[in-house]
Amino acid sequence: SSVGVRGIYLSNYIRWDSKIQHENMIQQYSYETAKQLRTFDSYNDVDCFHYSGLHDHIKFLKFGYGKAVDHACREIRLRRLSRSEAVERCMNYLNVEPRDTHLLTEWLGIEREELDGVLYAFRNPTIWKQGEDGRWEPKNDLALEMTRYGRDDVALDASDLCRFDDSSNRTDVEEDGYRLFGRGFVD
Repeated sequence: SSVGVRGIYLSNYIRWDSKIQHENMIQQYSYETAKQLRTFDSYNDVDCFHYSGLHDHIKFLKFGYGKAVDHACREIRLRRLSRSEAVERCMNYLNVEPRDTHLLTEWLGIEREELDGVLYAFRNPTIWKQGEDGRWEPKNDLALEMTRYGRDDVALDASDLCRFDDSSNRTDVEEDGYRLFGRGFVD
């Protein structure tokens, strides 16, 4: 590069498959997985309840798809899911409301309606419309859109079982607030 910095990534040298890497960590180091709110992948991002909650919901509002679609696309590419299986899995997470929104609104000192006003301002108008009752809905049936462009003659067959184990010993714990461990900036 022009500044003399070159990125060297592990995936340049080994096949990067986060499912297999996580399964190795489970086996070798007792890595704990966790059921995710808005995706079937219980391995990734288990360290942050917002990432599979409010963060993913915001992405869904803005772009019309969420983490489940990202994970399904990866599993299709790696031939662990067929397209029809992927669509079926994604449908289970399409309209799941995050449970962590109150934590952010309390921390910011705002009401839920204020947050919704900001979020709704960034909804993609090519995807969403607001009804006469004020409720937002997709312009098209999202389930239909996910199946619309599939072609059986080019579909990949799933060659492996796409299963994500839940190795967590934790119960479904409701997060009760933020813990600040350190600052990410210097004065």
